Amino acid sequence: PPEYSESNMVRRDNKQAHIPSRLAISAAVATALLTGYGGRKAYAACTAGAVGTYTCSSATNATQSLTGTPLTVTTDSSFSIDTTTTTGNAFTLSSEDGLTFTHDYTSTITGYETGIHAFNEGIGVLSITSTTGAVVGITEYGINAHNNDPSGTGLTIVTASVTGGKYGIFALNDGKGELSITSYDAVEGTDDSGIWAWNTHAKSTDLTINAIDVTGGAYAINAKNYGTGALSITLTGAVVGTNNNAIDATNYGTDLTIIAIDVTGGEDGINANNEGSGALS
Repeated sequence: PPEYSESNMVRRDNKQAHIPSRLAISAAVATALLTGYGGRKAYAACTAGAVGTYTCSSATNATQSLTGTPLTVTTDSSFSIDTTTTTGNAFTLSSEDGLTFTHDYTSTITGYETGIHAFNEGIGVLSITSTTGAVVGITEYGINAHNNDPSGTGLTIVTASVTGGKYGIFALNDGKGELSITSYDAVEGTDDSGIWAWNTHAKSTDLTINAIDVTGGAYAINAKNYGTGALSITLTGAVVGTNNNAIDATNYGTDLTIIAIDVTGGEDGINANNEGSGALS
């Protein structure tokens, strides 16, 4: 796509920290390493189960860098993460065979840069679910999710509140299948877009966004579907694009449908362009 900016797609190396299996250290040093000098757990909070499967427990201020083929990550009720003192992402997740992340508890996921940074570089679905706890990325993205391989089979995000210093939810599907975003609480991208969602592959299908309140410093919602299906946007709350269009939607598939009740843009409230074969509604 002509508007695609590589500067917005910086890939980060995902290297799991190697911790020696045997350490001879004093009890005092061990306590400091495990709890952190500020009382938070400083070492990795996510422990491996079966191959490519992790469960995250307790509180931590350390980036959780996890890889698997496939990768499955879940949290328990004791888990929380805040990397604002260590200047990293909260989660950096990478897979070449599908990636599933699930956080069904009320604790907040806070990253100094990005809350959840998730890349699927191969086959399978990329799925991120955080239905009750907020996700925050102070300087970059709340959620940054890329299905990067043409053999990938869809990208699904289901969230509560999401806030990012640049983008709230940034979702790129460069594979087959559907891109679907559902938010049950407010989404904000302070400097750029609240929700940025693109299907970029010719074998992509539908692009669907269901949200309540969405705010962006430029766009509230920037959605483009270069796939074969429909682009559908449904909004039940206030939608504000401070310096640009509140809703900017372009479709090259079939139908383009927008349902909204309260829309304010610095330029256009709704800018909708259907280059596809179906109806514009």
